[in-house]
Amino acid sequence: MPGKIRQYFSDRKDDVQDYTGGGVVGKFILAVVVVYLLVALVLGMIWSSEPDVFSVREHTRAVANEMQREPVAGFATTATMIRVAETLLDKPGGYVSNDIFPPGLWLDNMPNWEYGVLVQLRDLSRAMRKDISRSQSQSAEDPDLTIAEPQFHFDSGSWAIPSTEAEYRRGIQALYSYLDRLSRPDQPNAQFFARADNLANWLADLETRLGSLSRTLGESVGKASVSDAVSNVNPGDPLSEDVMGEEVKTSWTKIDDVFYEARGSAWLCCISSAPLKWTSARCLTTRTPWPAPNRSLSNWKVRRVKCGAP
Repeated sequence: MPGKIRQYFSDRKDDVQDYTGGGVVGKFILAVVVVYLLVALVLGMIWSSEPDVFSVREHTRAVANEMQREPVAGFATTATMIRVAETLLDKPGGYVSNDIFPPGLWLDNMPNWEYGVLVQLRDLSRAMRKDISRSQSQSAEDPDLTIAEPQFHFDSGSWAIPSTEAEYRRGIQALYSYLDRLSRPDQPNAQFFARADNLANWLADLETRLGSLSRTLGESVGKASVSDAVSNVNPGDPLSEDVMGEEVKTSWTKIDDVFYEARGSAWLCCISSAPLKWTSARCLTTRTPWPAPNRSLSNWKVRRVKCGAP
């Protein structure tokens, strides 16, 4: 058996030498390829590390001092959105979901984590444009948010002409412009309405997103389809239970994708929930719409810790 193994590798070596033409040039090309693959492997491990959760208070204070502005209502939320979008593009390895060369091409977990962050960023930017920056349904939309929101909805996998990074950076610049106008002391011409209905609309989107991810993760062990079970209930005895619904199960090849998408969503939710809670403090104390989402986010944090998240 050992002789056959040595013979196998010897034959493969001869095949490589024949393919590269042999000699010094062939050996040099082979060495470059091997070094490139090793470097790509190491970089892939580094690039797969998720960014840490940052302090929203410290970041907001730093941005306000840098701009020499007062952190008015909406300042922390907008500054946090900008930081999150920049982290998505500037973390180690940059934005890898649209990479067409190794090591980004080989990565599987980080693109799904990026997509989870991106979905929540899109939802928040839409809520900012549609509800939070407008006094009523017939008021005009903010000009900068009308640019930022569709930019973050650009194709997440476009490598060039135009690239995803370029389109997202255009959205970031629009958020910077909105932040400048929002906090301008002499003539503020941007609005941020921290009303209970605006907060409730965003929380409703957040609830459906996390609920879908939670259900998909729960279906990794398989469970009966609720819709099939309900449709098969005996009309004469509606209290009877039907256990013959079709089993729904998330494929083992997809469960890790959903898991890392959930981690990305939870990462952004843990960050973005803080400034919205501060801004909407009066609504939260009078109408208390927050406890259920707050418990959900706490559960996500516990699961991140148990899974070894940063």
